[in-house]
Amino acid sequence: MKLLFGVDGSDGSLDAIRQIAPLLLAEKDAVAFYYSPPAMTFPGIGADDAGRGAHARQLLCDAVFAKAKECLVAPLAASAQMIVGSQPPKSGLVLAADECRADLIVLGARGSGPLAGVKLGGVARHVARTASVPVMVTRPRKHPAGEPFRLLLAADDSDASKQAGAALHYAHWPANAQGFVMTVVEPYFQTALPDWLTKQTRDPETEAIAANWAKEHELSKDQKRAELAAYVKTLPAPFAASEPIVAEGNPAEQILKTIAEKSIDLVVVGAQGKNAWQRFVIGSTSETLLAQAPCSVLIVRRREKP
Repeated sequence: MKLLFGVDGSDGSLDAIRQIAPLLLAEKDAVAFYYSPPAMTFPGIGADDAGRGAHARQLLCDAVFAKAKECLVAPLAASAQMIVGSQPPKSGLVLAADECRADLIVLGARGSGPLAGVKLGGVARHVARTASVPVMVTRPRKHPAGEPFRLLLAADDSDASKQAGAALHYAHWPANAQGFVMTVVEPYFQTALPDWLTKQTRDPETEAIAANWAKEHELSKDQKRAELAAYVKTLPAPFAASEPIVAEGNPAEQILKTIAEKSIDLVVVGAQGKNAWQRFVIGSTSETLLAQAPCSVLIVRRREKP
């Protein structure tokens, strides 16, 4: 697997490399760094001295790349590819990913340089919408290094979701990693009803119909759990020990709730899902997670089958 990191020398971009580095194997993976340096002007330097400005720009690039390589093990650092961009990161990263045939783009969420826009979702949204490969936006882990790495796969019946699950096989997960898989189903009542109406006395026939609907709803949730349990067997080892989670309600709200309850470090979601409810379409659930999740987010866009 080849990863393209967007770097700018900031703590956020360096933390992204440190988080992902333990998931890589030098004999199987490759790394590329993309940096789009700012325009540099110096007092007293005219057009005929442009070479001095270019030299300063190159020194800046060298320093940023050298700092990024310090976050990798020696074999990966030695073979890392350096890409100096001439465009803004949001467009340059996508082009660079295509040109270097990257399998994943990684961005830090708290950059203080050109990538700072990721914090507000601008760069990340553009890259997630337009990149032809999965995009990961990392946020600093809030747990001590010794605690298990916890990841959550938000699944549905779409091709994008299945491709997101398949993408998890490419990482070298730590031995103490814990994986959880969840899905979100439509609620029994898709529109919230006032308490007085739900508690209102109904005639026996209406009560029987309502009870039958409720039973069917619970049976459908049980079926989803069974389907997820079978799906878990196809996922990497970290998922084997956890029970599938079936929630109901608003997908983004339920995923964010599970992230908090399980202290998740990375949530994985497919984009442009084509199921009946359009649960994980980029622009809704995926963007909400990108903007609001307190953990790292991996968005896997649906890729057309050949």
